[in-house]
Amino acid sequence: MIIAASLHFINLPVCSGLCGCWIASWRKSWIISVFLGWPSSTSERSSGDILKFMQKISFSADSNPLLLHVMSAGELKDQLYSCIVLAHGMEILASGKYLEAAQIFKEATSLSLSMKMQSKIFTLSGVCFQNLGKPQTALQSFRRALEADFSCLYALYQSSLVYRQLGMADAEFETLHLLCRAVSVPEKRDLIFDDLKLIYPDKLLRNPALIKMFKKPCITSVKYCLAQRSLESGRIDDAVEHYLDLLEVFQEEKNQEVFIDSIVSLPRIPEIYLEAAASLFKAKKFWDVTLVCEEVIKKIAGIVPEKLTIAVPLKDSEGCIPPNSESFFTQLESCYQKEEYSETVQEQKNEKLNCILWTAAAYFYQGWAFTELKDTKESITHLSRCINLLLTVHIVQSDGDCINNSETGKITREAVKLLHRLKGLAFVRRGISFMERGQEKEALLNFQLSQQSFPESVDGAFWLLEALWRLGRKDEAVSYWQKLQESRQSVVDINSIHRDAVLFLLPQQELSTSDLETLNKKIEEYRSQAKP
Repeated sequence: MIIAASLHFINLPVCSGLCGCWIASWRKSWIISVFLGWPSSTSERSSGDILKFMQKISFSADSNPLLLHVMSAGELKDQLYSCIVLAHGMEILASGKYLEAAQIFKEATSLSLSMKMQSKIFTLSGVCFQNLGKPQTALQSFRRALEADFSCLYALYQSSLVYRQLGMADAEFETLHLLCRAVSVPEKRDLIFDDLKLIYPDKLLRNPALIKMFKKPCITSVKYCLAQRSLESGRIDDAVEHYLDLLEVFQEEKNQEVFIDSIVSLPRIPEIYLEAAASLFKAKKFWDVTLVCEEVIKKIAGIVPEKLTIAVPLKDSEGCIPPNSESFFTQLESCYQKEEYSETVQEQKNEKLNCILWTAAAYFYQGWAFTELKDTKESITHLSRCINLLLTVHIVQSDGDCINNSETGKITREAVKLLHRLKGLAFVRRGISFMERGQEKEALLNFQLSQQSFPESVDGAFWLLEALWRLGRKDEAVSYWQKLQESRQSVVDINSIHRDAVLFLLPQQELSTSDLETLNKKIEEYRSQAKP
């Protein structure tokens, strides 16, 4: 009421300008207070329903006829109302009330709106239906958004996500290629129309979420999306092409800031390099793999710490700490004070851990590439560098208070799980190189260490059994095989692991079902012959 009293004699353009500022910060009560002096029903004022309140207001330009030279009072009201609808709908959408938000956007489509505003309304409606589990209805909304304004590229991107959800790979890639072409076209701006209008929705709607949503994505982020989806979908040649384009962009000094407020969720640049290495590995371009990984190593070498201590709470250590591997860990020393594990310090430790993981993964791919190139000496050298680097990270168990359930703590636990997985894979690859050199005992030791680091490894279990068999320790192989069966970690269960794997560590499937079945059959035959 104080605001209304102070603005009682202010003319319509000034009030509208104030409302524009308050729409941007979404101050509903202030907007209602400004217009208390305009005709509307008492019930609508008292209800606090801003949409019904604005519908009942009748503007008049009698007090200021000059306003008609720019925009009629009715048009101005429609502009304000449409912006309020959009801001209110976004608030409801952000709170997870998708059905209610969809109803608000549906009612907004009956308003007299510009094509740009219609496009945004249809896009947000599609997002609501997408979250409500109605993909076909969402696609219809996105199509209507693009028909109203094809520059609304967020609708195009969301369409690709719906196609992915429906398993329509061809439609998804066609949409992504269309998006890539659209962002490649320089944006044309109608200077006369945009610059001479004093009031239009884009000036009123300064909601950060809306700005990010409808901002034109950069070509690099779309290229990454294409590269990632191509690699995940097994379109290796396309993935290699897109990743190499990305690496070329990163080499250019003028492209230092590539992914700012992108609609695509992007990893760190070293991870993109490692994903590129994964795509090149699948394309059997092993020398190129070593070169790409060398770039990662050179860029990060100067900031990799010599040693690092990471605390994992006891109550949250499942999956972070392999069972029966106490030798890999130490209890938290009394000298570690709780303040050392503040959020800021933990973030710094996470960054150091990332540097170790990226560099170790680069050595891992180099070692694997040399294995494929039949250079077992270089393979063992690079895999040893990978393992030695991972061993510089000391995992300690805390009482659970040092790391809480914050996002930083979750990131730490995921990174530690990844560390053990990478260590297990590196031991397996080095063991295979030793096997190829005829050093079965060294190979067996590596396979055993692999199982300690990463018990879920199918490759590790297979090669450990194979090494025991070749060394003539068949009874031990049978005993270990029985333990696997009892613990339901059967080596034939290929698809039971790696579901949450980071993309650059996707399993390069080497073992076939026939290999595993052959090993099982061989063990079963030995057991049957050994029975009296």
